[in-house]
Amino acid sequence: MESIEKKEDIQLYKDMIENLDLQLRELYAEKEYLEKTIGTSDAVTISQMILSMQQQLEALYEEKKDMIVIEGNTIIIPSGSKIYIKKGYIKKS
Repeated sequence: MESIEKKEDIQLYKDMIENLDLQLRELYAEKEYLEKTIGTSDAVTISQMILSMQQQLEALYEEKKDMIVIEGNTIIIPSGSKIYIKKGYIKKS
């Protein structure tokens, strides 16, 4: 009876080791993927990158909030009206 329990324990430990080995390989594969695709696998750095992108998007949306989109290639400005455009945004042909 004792040897059967030991064999079962040994198999249980082998299964646990295989499972842990698989998990470790998957973690390293994910880490390698992150390194290749975004240049880092550090959780703090990735979190900071995401927060920075979120802040940049919020700033962009805030900037665009007061802008209009004009499609086409001609703008007509009625007399007495003004349009303010940031320097560098107009391309001369």
